[in-house]
Amino acid sequence: MTEPTMSITSSTQTPEMVPDIEKTIFVLVPCIFLWVLTPLEIKFILTSKDRLIPWSWVNVLKILTSIILLIVEGAEFIYTVTQLDTIELEWGDYLKPALLFATIMLQLILVLVGKKRGIQSSGVLFLFWLILMVCAIPEYYSLFNNYNDPVIDTDMMLFSLYMVYFPCTVLAFFVNCFGDSRPKHLEHSRGENASPELDSSFLSQLTFSWIDGLIWKGYKRPLTQDDMYDLAYNKSVGSVVKSWKKNWDKYTAKLEKKNSKYASASYSSNTSNVELSEKGSSKPPLSVFPTLARTFGPAMLLNALLKVVHDILQFVAPQILGLIITFAESKGTGDEEPLWKGISYAVLMLVTTEIQSVFLGQYFAQNMVIGMRMRAGIISSVYRKALQVSSSGRKVSSMGEIVNLMSVDAGIFMGLIPYINMVWSAPLQIALTLYFQYQILGPSVFAGLAVMVISIPLNGVIASYMKKLQFKQMKAKDKRVKLMSEILNGMKVLKLYAWEPSFEENIEKVRGDEVKVLRTGAYLGALSSVIFTFIPFLVLFAMFTTYVLVSPDNHLDANKIFVSISLMNIMRMPMTMLPMLLVYVTQAAVSIKRMNKFINAEEIDPEAVVKDNNKSEPIVVENATFSWGNTEDEKEILKNINISIKTGSLNAVVGAVGSGKSSLCSAILGEMEKKTGSVQVSGSLAYVAQQPWIQNCTLEDNILFSKPKDEERYKAVIQACALQPDLEMLPAGDQTEIGEKGINLSGGQKQRVSLARAVYSNADIYIMDDPLSAVDSHVGKHIFEQVIGPNGMLKNKTTILVTHGLTYLPQMDHIIVIKEGQVSEQGSYQTLLEDKGDFQEFLLQFLAEQGDQDESDLGEIKIQLETTLGKEKLQRQISQVSKSDSEKGSTKDIKKVQSEDTNAKSPIKDKTAHKLIEKEESKTGKVTWSIYGTYFKSIGSLSAFLTLFTYFLGTCSSVGTKMWLNVWSQVNYTALNDEEEVDSNNLYLGVYAGFGVLQGLTIFIGTLIFAQGTIRASKLLHSNMLHNILRSPMSFFDVTPLGRIVNRFSGDLQNVDAGLPAVFRGWIQCFLAVLATFFSILYATPVFVVVMIPVLIIYYFVQ
Repeated sequence: MTEPTMSITSSTQTPEMVPDIEKTIFVLVPCIFLWVLTPLEIKFILTSKDRLIPWSWVNVLKILTSIILLIVEGAEFIYTVTQLDTIELEWGDYLKPALLFATIMLQLILVLVGKKRGIQSSGVLFLFWLILMVCAIPEYYSLFNNYNDPVIDTDMMLFSLYMVYFPCTVLAFFVNCFGDSRPKHLEHSRGENASPELDSSFLSQLTFSWIDGLIWKGYKRPLTQDDMYDLAYNKSVGSVVKSWKKNWDKYTAKLEKKNSKYASASYSSNTSNVELSEKGSSKPPLSVFPTLARTFGPAMLLNALLKVVHDILQFVAPQILGLIITFAESKGTGDEEPLWKGISYAVLMLVTTEIQSVFLGQYFAQNMVIGMRMRAGIISSVYRKALQVSSSGRKVSSMGEIVNLMSVDAGIFMGLIPYINMVWSAPLQIALTLYFQYQILGPSVFAGLAVMVISIPLNGVIASYMKKLQFKQMKAKDKRVKLMSEILNGMKVLKLYAWEPSFEENIEKVRGDEVKVLRTGAYLGALSSVIFTFIPFLVLFAMFTTYVLVSPDNHLDANKIFVSISLMNIMRMPMTMLPMLLVYVTQAAVSIKRMNKFINAEEIDPEAVVKDNNKSEPIVVENATFSWGNTEDEKEILKNINISIKTGSLNAVVGAVGSGKSSLCSAILGEMEKKTGSVQVSGSLAYVAQQPWIQNCTLEDNILFSKPKDEERYKAVIQACALQPDLEMLPAGDQTEIGEKGINLSGGQKQRVSLARAVYSNADIYIMDDPLSAVDSHVGKHIFEQVIGPNGMLKNKTTILVTHGLTYLPQMDHIIVIKEGQVSEQGSYQTLLEDKGDFQEFLLQFLAEQGDQDESDLGEIKIQLETTLGKEKLQRQISQVSKSDSEKGSTKDIKKVQSEDTNAKSPIKDKTAHKLIEKEESKTGKVTWSIYGTYFKSIGSLSAFLTLFTYFLGTCSSVGTKMWLNVWSQVNYTALNDEEEVDSNNLYLGVYAGFGVLQGLTIFIGTLIFAQGTIRASKLLHSNMLHNILRSPMSFFDVTPLGRIVNRFSGDLQNVDAGLPAVFRGWIQCFLAVLATFFSILYATPVFVVVMIPVLIIYYFVQ
């Protein structure tokens, strides 16, 4: 219904609003918002796998307020319709209640469906209620303002309805600020220490208030790892790896399909053969970039929307600043603006800044999560590749390169992601800045644009050099980490021969080459930082100079100067970030190239061994030839292999050293390159290597190997593998923690633990590469009888045993003799003995090497040979074999360490010594000043002082620039003639230019000095760490995993080389900028100190 129209005016002492706007625009905006975003909300609801939120005060109030509002709007609509005959109505009178009724009904349906589908909080509904509440405030204000106005006839019915509507709207918004209860049925378990973020409301997620409890706990005491919340499934490594693998498989399948299209067939009339020619027969190169884009691209695009909104909101503040300056200048004049306008501008500035902060905070938070997920995906990809790479592929990348790929290169992406959107955001911000500057300074903006265009080629040159330097640095780093890994692996030998000084010198030499590259890169970085810091000043200087010189009518006032500076401060951020982005993008490009090189390394052929569980024979090798590489000139290690292993049989592989016994095991496992023939395996495999592999965990965990514990089987395995006496000697029995290489176990103990792990796995097929070589003869006999032999635990399993123990051979079902990479003969023990071939020669050679040793064990074999050959002939042949031993090879390989198990030092019974590997400790609480002192001492006192001093001068120059511009803006040009005006402009421009040049020079000098000091610190810290590590006792290496030490020299040192200098330089500049800001405000408004002190106190406690 109509009411007297109130005009929107800026001259009134109180704000007024047109009623039609209250009933149309302020109703349409929230309603259209909800209807437009409803499809998105429906999709979010339907994709939820959680179910059934229990009743709580939150959802009860949501439903109750919705019902009340439906009643109110329904009553208003009915009342409005009944007034048709008495009062003239506008279309807005019908639209408001009808549209609100339909929209609130839609909202109620979404709440009810969301409750059933486990939606604890909805961002769309929260924003709807927020917008609806804000849009209702003007009408609420108008009704109260006009209630007692005698000129305006207020309808009491509508007034009463609105007095119910507005509080319910506020209450509905308040309820939507809280998250609902946890659903009864969850798709993924949230763990015992679930993150409050999962149960938090949309508002809590926006403001990060869900983490306040952890912050408060950290304020009261130092936080530990146990205080950290469990990761949500969508942020866990398992979720990342699953998505990564899915997209990687799609990518590789697409490449293979594309490559296969180039295959063609041709028929020759001269022959009956069809020839296949494959233009794309070579495997297409793989790249990690498509998988990165597919896995993380959608989330990054969504985050880009947050950045767009933030960037646009940035340019609202300068416009409001212009209005505030105009408002302030109007004081004391005839056109003085009302106070409410100034308050409105200040509130609008605050609200805009807060919204901008929310968007920026969410942008960085989500990007940090994406960066960590990307790092996890890259590490998992490299790790998986390392397990699949073939022996020839291992030559492509050294161990140092692989370590750096997982520790350094993966970390580079985590640092890049928060700033990657600056690639498009920086040009957007610069373009918008120039547009708004054009509105203020006109065509003079093109002078500033020219300065920016001129700087572009310089950026390209710097980027090119930095890319080359990054390649050199990573190459030197790989070499250093590889050398360090080799030294750590051979530390015992190194210390025995006192080689620490020479190896330290070698590493320092490689480190020196790396530091040279770092120094050059730091100088380039300093130049780049100064260029991008100085360019905004040059742009502004060029615009101001052009503006005042083009026309004598162009005068710079406070509005033009400070709005222009505000706009340039916006552009300063992208210009400052561009050098950092340049570094990150360059590093990421290098890292992708390095990862692609490793990803394209040759893999083990998955089809080399055919898995067929329907075969009657567990292992069949037919006409197979194997090598360790796939090139044509690669030497063939095994040739024309033909073996067939029967189910449940006990098989031995014998031969001289280097004949190919271990290679045969590797070939059956699929670890070798198959040139010709076929290998078929039926059933699960367990492998016992010649060199035992021990994990960093308890002895029990080493045996179980993540399998569930069967107490009865576990005890039987312990007994059969002769580990029971060892458990009684160990400090904590099977709960004793054993080291990275089993360093608190003897060689025999390690081998028996490795054997026990295989036996406990209960596989169908066992391949054992001489597992009894490192144990005493009586222990070996026990293990053979209880585990491997015809009456052992594996009696019904298919077993292949590489052995030099002749005493076990008569009990074998089948013996395979390897000679010079070929199966020279095979069969039962008796058959081979009667054939008088290579097997008999092998026995004779072994007897010749043993002499009179092990007479009791070898007596039976000698008797059998005497029966076959005769005693005199046997002695004669043993003598002949002994003479030609050096020409034909020896059987003595690992036999020499048989006494290791007996002679090994028994562990000392110590109840406190069951944990060998010390848990890595990290300090909690604040970083002590002594740590900072150590770093700055390494930088050098003089360098640190000069850096602070030059940066301080640069900050003073920046403050002086603004104060000088303020003086310039107050010049009264009406009192000057043309010549005086030119001289005045020249003076102000000259001083302004001087401040700018001084600022650029001081920052350049300070950055150079700081770069030199941080490189010196990095070099010194590395040298001290290396010196201390190399001179640490062997006990240190016994309790410290080598991976932990290598990480100190790779990932952690990378932080010292590149991370710390950037952080400290940024902190110094930021700190000085804050001081300068406070000084400027206090200089202009001294009373601000009353506000500043409480703000600083609150900030200190929040921090």
